[in-house]
Amino acid sequence: MRGAFRLREAAISAAGQRRDAEFTAPDGLPMPPARLRVAVAPNADPDNYIYAGRRSAAAIRAVLEGGGLRIEEFGSMLDFGCGSGRVVREWRSLKGVEIFGSDYNADAISWCAEHLPFARFEVNGLEPPTPFDSERFEFVYALSVLTHLPENLQRPWLEELHRILRPGGYLLITVAGESLRHHLAAGDAERFDRGELIVHFPRSAGMNMCAVYHPRAYVDAMLGGSFELIHAIPAGNAAGYPQDMYLARVA
Repeated sequence: MRGAFRLREAAISAAGQRRDAEFTAPDGLPMPPARLRVAVAPNADPDNYIYAGRRSAAAIRAVLEGGGLRIEEFGSMLDFGCGSGRVVREWRSLKGVEIFGSDYNADAISWCAEHLPFARFEVNGLEPPTPFDSERFEFVYALSVLTHLPENLQRPWLEELHRILRPGGYLLITVAGESLRHHLAAGDAERFDRGELIVHFPRSAGMNMCAVYHPRAYVDAMLGGSFELIHAIPAGNAAGYPQDMYLARVA
């Protein structure tokens, strides 16, 4: 099995290198290698990589604007789970905003630090804490991060993000919710309807194989107390982003 995985990884890398030789990113920034692109996407296609980053950035803007906010008004922000920076690269033109990214993939962070110099990057562990000081950021977003963490890491990471946000700061998270319920088997669907978190392959925490489904009641309970929910946007309603999006403020 391990040999088959290495062959697949080599094939992805070779195909990606051929495609990269013909591709110029529209933003003029370097493209991460195929092995880093495929870590955050179904494939290593560079066009899809750019499109997904732009859609995500547009969704973030749409959700903030729905809460009467503009991303340009934040003095500091963190992309938690930034991977190889496909969303961070969309913020290059922001003026007066300190931009940070963090991820537990040290290879991706090393690439970002070298090729996206307008932002700062740090490695975090699979478990809290992050290397950031308390009350460091005005805005933190975590796109499709909680969707790959088992239940024992859900609340600890929400508590850590609360720690590094300033009083009155904002948190945006995305989850696989009601719109993806049809992916669940009957038993899991019943548990989901009762408000239980559904976790597939918890031993693959932090990887795409670990698929997590969040009922609305679970998210409300997880945010309650520490955060004030501003609004919840169903999947597809913010620039076509395919997961439910929640914007909350530090209580």
